[in-house]
Amino acid sequence: MANSRDAAAYDAAVEATWRHSGSFELPLPVAQKDLVRYATLAANSHNIQPWRFRVADRAIFVLPDSRRRLPSVDPDDHHLFASLGCATENLVQAAAAFGLRANATFDAAAGGIRLDLEQAAPARSQLFDAIPRRQSTRSIFDGRAVPAEHLRLLEAAGSDDGVKLLLFTERKQIEDILGYLIAGNSAQMDDAAFIAELKSWLQFNYAEALATDDEPQNAPAPPPCRAGSDVSFSVLSSQRTARTGPMRPSSGARPASPCSSRIRTSRPHGARRGAVVSGSPCRRRRWVFGIASSISRSKFQRCGDRSPISLELEIDARISS
Repeated sequence: MANSRDAAAYDAAVEATWRHSGSFELPLPVAQKDLVRYATLAANSHNIQPWRFRVADRAIFVLPDSRRRLPSVDPDDHHLFASLGCATENLVQAAAAFGLRANATFDAAAGGIRLDLEQAAPARSQLFDAIPRRQSTRSIFDGRAVPAEHLRLLEAAGSDDGVKLLLFTERKQIEDILGYLIAGNSAQMDDAAFIAELKSWLQFNYAEALATDDEPQNAPAPPPCRAGSDVSFSVLSSQRTARTGPMRPSSGARPASPCSSRIRTSRPHGARRGAVVSGSPCRRRRWVFGIASSISRSKFQRCGDRSPISLELEIDARISS
């Protein structure tokens, strides 16, 4: 009974968070709060939502939340800052819909991204409209090849200053990559520090997820246990084998689904700034894939990476739905 109530409360929080604004003609302070909400809907590594937001007079800062660092799996904070880049791209796209131009720069003194806001003609784009529909899924693709035109769009969206997208479409290339993924997963699952870290940030029921503004593991029916408890973690042991299904074709006659990797070709402004730049086109790449591709995926059912709003302003005011 309690779990059903928690699930209903969780669903209500998700619905209140993953939506478009009712109005885009808002006073700047109100618009800034909604821009931060849009930023929190961004893709982020491990769904840890590692961000804080500081709202100034005509600016918003996107800053790292050191409490959500994952030193075992992300020791140099590259994924953390790439996640900030994704949030920044969301905010830039949303600002245009509110009649604002958001000019993003990496602020070394603040340790994050500063977005200065100025008035502009309202512009609502397909990318902005896609923000609340974005989701991540590990479902298997339907086996159809991605059209060459869409691959070109993905490649263009994934490259930027000092960042290049490497797109792999040949079967042997993908099988070779799968071998590395399986070996890497096995090494991680044998690492006690990694397992301890994984337990620390997983949420195992809706009450915990609501309390931390995160997503529960194993939805829609997570077990009534805590991440710190002594769990056999069959879900973790299953990670030893990479999820190869989505990357393999469904029949021998079909070409393999593409996989990709992004590399930093240079670090002209430092590793953290480079990670932010890396995250921003990654966000656009996800949008382009969702808008342009006709590959079918499963419908979201409380199990993507959608979580209730998770944002914290510098004034220490936790904003809820």
